[in-house]
This record gives sequence, C-alpha cells and structure tokens, in this order.
Amino acid sequence: MSSYREEIIRLTNSKTYQMLSVYYGRRSLFDILGVARRELTHSRFLAWLLDPTANHGCGAYPLMKFLQAIVMAKTKFSELNKDSSLSDVPVDVLVTGGYEIRGVTVRTEVPVSGRKRIDLLLEASLACGGIVRQLPIIVENKVKSDEHDRQTEAYYMWAEAKFGDRRAYWCPIYIFLTPDKTLNMVNGSGRGCACAAYVRMNYQLLVDYVIEPMRNQITTDQAKTLVGDYLRCLSYADITKEERKVEGVMARSKEESQLLRQFWENNSSLFTAVFEALSEDDNYSDADRKMFGKVAKTSERKDYTRYRLAGDEEIYSKRGIVGAVIAAYLVRERARGRVTLAKFKRDFPKNLHSGGFFRLWADVTDKSRFFTPVTLDDGVEIACSNQWGSPNIGGFLKRAKKLGFCIESVNEGARS
Repeated sequence: MSSYREEIIRLTNSKTYQMLSVYYGRRSLFDILGVARRELTHSRFLAWLLDPTANHGCGAYPLMKFLQAIVMAKTKFSELNKDSSLSDVPVDVLVTGGYEIRGVTVRTEVPVSGRKRIDLLLEASLACGGIVRQLPIIVENKVKSDEHDRQTEAYYMWAEAKFGDRRAYWCPIYIFLTPDKTLNMVNGSGRGCACAAYVRMNYQLLVDYVIEPMRNQITTDQAKTLVGDYLRCLSYADITKEERKVEGVMARSKEESQLLRQFWENNSSLFTAVFEALSEDDNYSDADRKMFGKVAKTSERKDYTRYRLAGDEEIYSKRGIVGAVIAAYLVRERARGRVTLAKFKRDFPKNLHSGGFFRLWADVTDKSRFFTPVTLDDGVEIACSNQWGSPNIGGFLKRAKKLGFCIESVNEGARS
C-alpha cells in the first residue's frame, strides 16, 4: 500500500493533473472582458456560429447541426417539451439534412414592442420537397434570469403574425435556451417559460450536438481560438474566482469532462481517504460531514482498479485502458496493412461489451457514450463504447492480451 504522501505526489505528477492545470489556468477572452455571463454575449456568439458567412469557415454546417439539436432537445427533454412545436418541415428532413439552405439572416436584440427584444432571430431560406420558404427561428436566451413579463408569449404572438403567410414562411421554431443541468431537464424540472410552443434546450446539449461537432470543421486558427475560449467560459475555467459559487457552470466541453472523469477515476483512492477524514473533522458543519461521509462510502463500493499498458507510462481507468488499447491496435495494425471493418470485427467482436463493443458512427444517437469515431481503411466510420465497468472489462482485457497487448493491473479496489 502506498502512503498518502506518495499518492499526493503521484497525483500532482500525473498527466491529467498537468492537463487540467493548463486548461483551468488559462482565462478565456470572455472572462478577461468580464462578459462571460452576459446574455447578449452568448446571443452574439450564437449569431456568429449559425451564420454561414461567418469567418469560422464551416458554412451552413453549424446551422444544420442546430436544427438536429432542436429535434434532439424535443425528444431528450420530452417532459418539458411535450406541448412544444416544431416547424412544418418534416422532422426526418431536419435530422437527415434533406434540404438546401439558400441564404440566412441572423439578428440579435430584435425589437418587438416597448422594451421587449428577441435575443436571437434567424431567418433561413430553406428548400425542401420542391418548396422554398423562409424558416424563422426565435431564440430566447436565459443565462442568469428567469423569464419575466411573459416574454415568450409576446414573442410568439409577434412571430405568428409576422411570419403567418405560409406561402412565404415555414412555421416558426421557438427555442428557450438555458444553462439548466441536463438531469434536471430530463426529469422535467428545468426552468419553464410562459409559452408552451417553445422547445426547451440547455447549453450542454448545444455544446454536445452543435459546437463540439463543428470544431473539427473550423478552418482558421482565429476561429478555433474563439470557440475554445467560448467553451472555457461556459465552464468558468478560472476556478479561483469567488463568482463561480454564484454563477455556476453553464456547460462543459468534451475535453474538460473527459479530463475530470479520468482525474477522478485515477485518484479515487486518495479522494476517498480525504472524504473519510473530513467526515470526522469537527471543523466542518454536521451537514458537510454527512456529505463527506456519503461520498466516501459510495466510493468504497466501487472497483477503481487501474491499468498500465506496456510501453506507456500513463495509468488508466477502465474506460481509459480500452481507449489506449484501441489506439495502439490501430497504429500497430496499420503498420502491417489495412484495417477494414471485417478485420476489426474479427479482432474485437461486438459481444465484448453487453451493449455492443462498437457501432457505425451514423447509427450513434448518444455520442457521449462513445469514443471519438475512427474511419477505417475501407471508409467505414465506427465508434467504440466508452462505458466500461466490472461486468464488461474482464472480457475485453482477455481479448486485448490475446491480441498481444500486455496490460498490468496497478491497484485492486479503492483501498489498494
């Protein structure tokens, strides 16, 4: 058993600790300017993102992903969105991209009546099934505040009147965008709005289904930096700021989530010991000590065995070792020849995981449950499951060793 001192030194020397230190140590431009939690800032970023003529170089791709995300929000947050409406553009067409975008106008702070202004109004000339009409998308963007003065009802009435001519316009789409947690949205407890026609969506879904996919399409360094800064400002990367306690996290990028997950899994033994000690420390309130004790007991029941792959100094969680083996396999086998779908299926049968070891990327709906997709040498794009626990990992490790990979267990259980 290693000492706590050794574990702390190992933690601070680990790759994930260093990467998180760099990630959180760099303040975003939005933080520096003090505009990271201004609604207008986020509306203007979305306007830039969804404008096909913007300098991100992605054309209409972000807008197409946004239309897919709207359909996903309608389904994923069904309890909140049971009475919301989509456009009369067929849903399958929005999902598959069976339409043509011929022009887009994006505006922020559009005046409606009195002091009321629509945060973001997008009008896309959309051709579908031989019909060309304007598709209006009205976005009410909430960062800190809740809805007031029944804004959404006023915007809905204005839009229905303005875009009511069905010869010129598709039915408008209404979006109510908030930083509410995904679990709350799924459970139907996310913040609501006065007008039921609005599709409730959160920033995390926007990140997962729009911003992350378009990052690989960006053509300029300037745009890549801007998107990276925006993702960092959503999570409030400067964790030393007191405002973080009030503002909270709006969304997290895939990079940040993966780093945090790996950081926890690789250091859970040390964290469990810390929580146990704090649960007995009378410098904390009864409520805090109860919370510390609950976390420690939950951690003790889990298997936190870690692994090392021969030739690699990194220590991996169950999820991490699977990803490392797949990466090493592709490098090795491509040096020997082509890796086709047939070969991959022979070497990694689908039954290695109870939910299926891999899927065709086009068939994946919840992309958060899969590693980054890989294009095989016959052009087939696949993604492997990143959901690994005690019931599945044993069979994978046996298969990996049969394929010639040497894997060592670094520790057994949360107490090793």
